[in-house]
Amino acid sequence: MNAINHETDEMTRKESVRRMNAAVALKVRTSEQVGANNCVESPRTPPLAPAFKGGGVMLLAILGMAVVAWATPLAGEAWEYNREAVLHGEWGRLLTGHLTHWNFDHLFWDAATFLLLGVACVWRSVGRTVATLLGAAAAISASLLLFQPEMATYRGLSGLDSALFTLLAAMIWRESRRDGRWKLGAVAIAAGAAFLAKAAYESATGTTLFVDSSAAGFIPLASAHLIGGAIGAIVGLGGRAALARSFR
Repeated sequence: MNAINHETDEMTRKESVRRMNAAVALKVRTSEQVGANNCVESPRTPPLAPAFKGGGVMLLAILGMAVVAWATPLAGEAWEYNREAVLHGEWGRLLTGHLTHWNFDHLFWDAATFLLLGVACVWRSVGRTVATLLGAAAAISASLLLFQPEMATYRGLSGLDSALFTLLAAMIWRESRRDGRWKLGAVAIAAGAAFLAKAAYESATGTTLFVDSSAAGFIPLASAHLIGGAIGAIVGLGGRAALARSFR
């Protein structure tokens, strides 16, 4: 009798252990299935590339310095492109002059445009964006110094904005050709045509579309926009591919 009871207890214990193991295995399989479903239904968004983050920091740094130059008149005067000062050895003004503005309206439109276009360009290629900004800043200032001696002072990000605009249009054009998306290519062509039309309007009227230049007391310089636009298009369509790949 005792032997029978012992065998019965042993069988009951083994059955309990078997059921517990089965329950644990089922729970593990269920958890794995839920995790797999979550991966399929809600893929995790990949983190931003370090290069893009670095490009964003660069954009914010430029805008921050532009705000400082506007809020601090002494900084604005010390950083603006001033032909006489440049000829006396203050070469840094060739770059910092683009960070200065004549009034808040001028700063607001230039900075807002710079931020929107800059983010769109950096998202596609940090290398091309950096090359465009440096190239446009140097080319515009050099043009003022060498070919426009009548321009005693110059301020504004608009030349760099123009460079970013054509850079973005050029990169979109390249994407359209690569992917066979002719509608996207048509958008890029239309953007380029709109840029040229804007530059022609500014040259003919001596005014800008967004900023009241007369109230700010300055004359818009269409040549700066055209030079910036040319640099952006050149970099966007090619010529800086190696540099662009190194930043991606």
